[in-house]
Amino acid sequence: MEEFILNLTPFNQRGYTTTWADKFNISWNDWNKVHYLLSLNPFDYQYTIEEKEFIKLNIGLYSQARVYLQDMQDDGLLVSGIPIKLHTMSEKSQVVHNLEYCLDTYNQWISYNKPNYAIGYQPTDLVQLIQHENTQWKFGNIDTASLLTYNDIDTTVIKHSDLKL
Repeated sequence: MEEFILNLTPFNQRGYTTTWADKFNISWNDWNKVHYLLSLNPFDYQYTIEEKEFIKLNIGLYSQARVYLQDMQDDGLLVSGIPIKLHTMSEKSQVVHNLEYCLDTYNQWISYNKPNYAIGYQPTDLVQLIQHENTQWKFGNIDTASLLTYNDIDTTVIKHSDLKL
């Protein structure tokens, strides 16, 4: 995803691609993880101490990148925001009640159309993806979790409209 985004014209105007970290001083994964964690706040998500510390550590650079991206949108350089991770596969599987049917339909579409960019998945593949994703996106002890509050993030950062708590 990072490579795709950085190859978009607004990011690659000089014919060379840098990393997200070169552009924004925060890695793609860390930026995406902060955005994901903040997306849970309206649902009264209980953040672990480690998640709160991760947000505190990265919120400044995350916010600078968000402002830059919003400016690009406002200037008409981007049609919409950057695709980001707002749900893990585990969360999606809890919401999508016909996941096996969706998986079968997707695999049938691949078999019929044979696109060079798609691969098929089996239910066991999804279980492995969920386990891997949970180790990447979730961390900490849920027993000590609590809501994210104004005490957890510098109030000057929260003033950005998309970061209000």
